[in-house]
Amino acid sequence: MAVAVRWTGIALLLCACSLEEHGAALTDGGAADALPDAGWVDAPLPDAAGDAAADAADAADAADAAADAPSDAPSTCQSTGACTAALPPGWSPVAVPGDPAAACSAGLSPSDLLAKVSAAAGACDCGCSVTKSPACDVGTIQRYISNDASCGNTGVVLTVNGAGCTAISPITLSAYAKGAPPGPSGGACTATAIEDATKVDKQVLRACASPACAESVCKGEVEAGFSACVIKAGNEPTCPTGFDTKRTVVGKSFTLGCSACSCDVNGASKCTGATLSYYSDAACTKLVTTGPVNGQCNANQNAGASANHFTYSATLQQSCGAAGPKTATPALGDLSTVCCK
Repeated sequence: MAVAVRWTGIALLLCACSLEEHGAALTDGGAADALPDAGWVDAPLPDAAGDAAADAADAADAADAAADAPSDAPSTCQSTGACTAALPPGWSPVAVPGDPAAACSAGLSPSDLLAKVSAAAGACDCGCSVTKSPACDVGTIQRYISNDASCGNTGVVLTVNGAGCTAISPITLSAYAKGAPPGPSGGACTATAIEDATKVDKQVLRACASPACAESVCKGEVEAGFSACVIKAGNEPTCPTGFDTKRTVVGKSFTLGCSACSCDVNGASKCTGATLSYYSDAACTKLVTTGPVNGQCNANQNAGASANHFTYSATLQQSCGAAGPKTATPALGDLSTVCCK
């Protein structure tokens, strides 16, 4: 039996001795461990070690190359060139996805701009604030009198101007009288259009850009589903040559433009509990009769008695009413123009 061992490129043949020559060593079992196993199997071969070192060097070179290569941008990205040089001043290349939710390509940063804003229900409302409260004790009261519950005869006209003691020509009280109370008057208010910017529908345009890739994007080297475009601040009426397929005006902000409102505090308020009291003295200390002023025919106390002064009072229930069309005319602000190939 012969075993071939490679040693520095030269094959040596080693003769194997017969089993009989090692009879005692192989048949007794105890002396078998004396064989020089390390010399046959475990000794490193010089060429194998050389191959391992070469493999390690190759791996190190590959790692260095990977470290040197940029990880956040395509290797084809160019920052400047003929395309960007030909752009008019102020225009910058951007890649625009057809789907605004699509992620920008590696190396490009997103900027989400507003392409359209539509007002939803409740975006505009009207508010009202009172600047001067109305008065309930200013105006005139036409009195109607009778000796029965008809109140069909015309009586005096009382001029009311506050809650003080007011003189009148002496009158003789009838058995019944009625009158309508003055309404709220003299109040003032301010109407305000209220905008709710959360109640809008927005259409977004995503612009993906990076100075490092400006030339590549300008030349149209963009991923599928993206358009090569340019952008400039302001509402530009014309697009640069080669980028006039589609023009879109976008904005960074918006206004709702809610319609104007009006207000009314006098008409919206009420005067309740109106009471008229007649007196027979200038200090209004000698009460003759008192009763409600509610438009109904009410009985007078002390019919036939004489009176020459009166007082009037009513309670204000204030309310401020605001009205208006509550329509919105949205407008984009901080405009830019996007033109695409």
